[in-house]
Amino acid sequence: MPEAAAQQITTHAYQLSAAVEVDLQINDVGTVDDCNDPTLTGRELRVTDIQRGALLFERTFMCSDDLEAV
Repeated sequence: MPEAAAQQITTHAYQLSAAVEVDLQINDVGTVDDCNDPTLTGRELRVTDIQRGALLFERTFMCSDDLEAV
């Protein structure tokens, strides 16, 4: 678990889906502009994994809190 000023920081993992045209790479950081979950809107997340599946219209991104922005 990461630490800041000798205190543990809790990170969260997120699974987000976006149109296949969205070109994100691992370690890219982005701000959630629009989401069904209003608590995610405006949050900066870092891409940790990209899951490419059989669906041709969307891609799933595994993300975590961007601790460098804190």
